[in-house]
This record gives sequence, C-alpha cells and structure tokens, in this order.
Amino acid sequence: MWRFLNLSLVHSIVYRKAHFYATHNKLLGVLYANNETKECLKKVAGKNASAPVMTEIGVNESDLRAKIQNDPRQDITFLCAGRFIYRKGIDLLFDALELLPDHSNYTIKIVGGGQKYEQLSTRCQRSLKLKKHIIMTGKIPFAEMQREYADADVFVMPSIRETTGTVILEAMSFGLPVVTIGHFGGAVILNEEIGWQYDGNSREEYVNSLARALQECISDPDEVIRRGMNARLSAERYLWQNKVQRYLEFYRSV
Repeated sequence: MWRFLNLSLVHSIVYRKAHFYATHNKLLGVLYANNETKECLKKVAGKNASAPVMTEIGVNESDLRAKIQNDPRQDITFLCAGRFIYRKGIDLLFDALELLPDHSNYTIKIVGGGQKYEQLSTRCQRSLKLKKHIIMTGKIPFAEMQREYADADVFVMPSIRETTGTVILEAMSFGLPVVTIGHFGGAVILNEEIGWQYDGNSREEYVNSLARALQECISDPDEVIRRGMNARLSAERYLWQNKVQRYLEFYRSV
C-alpha cells in the first residue's frame, strides 16, 4: 500500500509543478517520455498537449552489434536483467513461467540483485518447474552482461512501471526481440514487428498475457529470429546523434 501512496504523491507533486508553470506562462515547450505522462499532464500543458513523445534513452553506434544466428534454436534462451524490487515484476514473471507447459524447451537467465533476491531465489528452489528452467546469476560486471545479451534469444522486461528502460534498447542493439508490458516507454519503442507486448486489467490477466507471449516465442523460433533482426535495425533510430538532432529541432521550435 505504501508503494502506491508514494506513487500517488509523486504524481501529485509533478502535476502541481506543471500547473504552476503553465499558469505563469513559463511552460514554453514539452517533451514526453511516454504516452502515460502525456495523458497525465496534457490538461495543464495547454497548446503543448500535442508535443511529441520522445524516449529519453539512446545508443552509441559502437554499441550496435550484428547478431549472427542463421538457424533457429529449439531451446529458447530468455534473458531478464535488473534490480530485484517490487515494481520490476519478477514475481509476476515467475507466475507466468509456472503456467507454461511442463515440456516447454526454454531457459531463462535472470541477472541482477536487490532486496527481493533471496526471496525470489528461495521460491525458485522450491518449485520443480522453476528450478528446471531458471538460472539466477546475481550481479555481474557489464562485460559479462554483454556476453549474456549475445547468448540470448529474447529479452524479457516484466516491469509493471518503467519510464522506458535502458535495457530494452541494449537488448535491441544486440538483435534481441523484447517482451514487455504494452505501456510506458516500451509501448513507444516496440511493436509486433520487433517484440511482444502483454497487458491486462488484473494480476491474473497480466500473468496470463505474459505467459502467452513467452509461449509464442518458444513455439516459433523462426519468428523470434525475424523480430530480432527487425529489433536490431530499429535500434539504429535511437543513435544519440540522431536523437540530438531531433532535440535541437524541438528546441528551435519553442
């Protein structure tokens, strides 16, 4: 409950701040990181309500990798990385994995640490299904993380609240399609050509939708490769030099 109260408080402060600048004619230009933020602030943004949605993340050209994989693998490797806290949704990912058929051929590597690491590790060890498919690596150096991207087939970001998520673009730059919620920054960057989005109006619907997305990846390795190639090409749109040019154009317009 306290997490939701904190989130409501943050939204209230941001809304009041935006309203102050708008009513004092100081809100000259607005950029939105995602559609949810735009929806929240458009009532006070006035003429800026139609301002563009532009993700805050980018990638260096040197970070773009050519992922070479000609033949689909029958055992799909999912990769998930981040801090193990409530809003990262690892518990919900585990719930979705519990729904997959017992004979499913996949491995999921979960990289990172945090306050829920021990709890999640214990849950994994107590479930025969989860224990069979999940590898929890803990925190690893960035150089090793690059190897994990290169060895994976699909990146999964189960966060229930994320402005965008730098890891989405990192995964795309390695040629990985991404599975994530159909809201916030992921919904701006991803579409059905480069990843899978899931959604719901309750925890049960959310988990079932995520499970279906994971099963589609397992059942169709050729589609995983196709969307991964598209993801790699799409990552080029977010090169920093291109983003800087768009920012400059926006600044000139206001």
